[in-house]
Amino acid sequence: MPSMNDDQRYWRSLSELSASTEEREPRPEFEKPLEHATQEERRHFLKLGAASIALASTTACRWHEDQLLPHTQQPEGVVP
Repeated sequence: MPSMNDDQRYWRSLSELSASTEEREPRPEFEKPLEHATQEERRHFLKLGAASIALASTTACRWHEDQLLPHTQQPEGVVP
């Protein structure tokens, strides 16, 4: 359990939050920029994406099985 003497300060209102964010310097999300993907990497990604969508759509499609011969044995009391 955190004690009251921790250095971490919690804000109580949005004005305190905005005041504390102005004091801090913004830092980049990544240390170095990401490299651009090559044409082959893009194609591979699109192939995997298309395959996963195709597999997901085929599992979502279920057809109700029709009975071709509904009464292979005549039920009692039914006259054709």
